[in-house]
Amino acid sequence: MHGGYRENAGRPSGSKNKLGAIREKIQQICNDNNYDPFEILIKTATDPQTPLKVRLKIAMELAQYLAPKLKAIDIDAKFGGGVTVNIVKFGDGDIPSANRLDVELGSAGG
Repeated sequence: MHGGYRENAGRPSGSKNKLGAIREKIQQICNDNNYDPFEILIKTATDPQTPLKVRLKIAMELAQYLAPKLKAIDIDAKFGGGVTVNIVKFGDGDIPSANRLDVELGSAGG
């Protein structure tokens, strides 16, 4: 019998794949040696002796852990009414601040 459900087939629930096991081992080694690669990157990036090119590269690498990467989207919409766009500026702790801008867009023909 091929395909379909088979009892006790596949990886047991909760078990780690190879990459997860490797990450866990690396994390354990870092913890055991009081080693934090992010701390080293931040210290290097804030050191005035570090060349600007290197500091910018570090900032770009660290930024991906602080803000999501934006994806391009394509919208093909036909509508007769208006569209409301809410632009909200998030402050500390991702709580919307008082700086809020509401924009009303009319239909495409005027």
